[in-house]
Amino acid sequence: MTAVRILVTSSVALMAAAPGAAADTPAGVRARLAHVALRPAPLYPTRLPLRIQDSNAALSFSDGGFDVTWTRRGVESGQLLGYLTLGRGSRRELSEDLRIARSRGFQPRRTRVGRFATWYLCGHICGYAWRAQSYTYSAFGIYYLQPGSERADLRALIKRLAPLQPSA
Repeated sequence: MTAVRILVTSSVALMAAAPGAAADTPAGVRARLAHVALRPAPLYPTRLPLRIQDSNAALSFSDGGFDVTWTRRGVESGQLLGYLTLGRGSRRELSEDLRIARSRGFQPRRTRVGRFATWYLCGHICGYAWRAQSYTYSAFGIYYLQPGSERADLRALIKRLAPLQPSA
């Protein structure tokens, strides 16, 4: 799923498994993505933020890109608490994301997150988009019980990105 689709679809629709997506653990998704051996090696967090370390995870592929979604649920209730998504898509998606955010009345802001010059965007949900490795990368999400608190985890996720090394 691209950032464009994230900006224009509802969060409820995002929680449904995308074609080719399978629920897994964060470690399982990391291993599956490494096994695909995409070139260049995709940027992937070296360590996940604490709030999503024990989450469910899903990996999907489309249009030569990928999306990883980490879904937070309440430990005892199983209640959906929110999600974060990291994606890599075509280079032109950044321009499309900026156009869509502006058409919805949001003025995207340039911001540095770690070593990346990103755009902070809001549509239905908020997050970051930037270019790296000749692709558009994006990190979006929402925590339903504390909207806005996901921003710290998105920034931590981006700061910890490094080329994913194949597992041994």
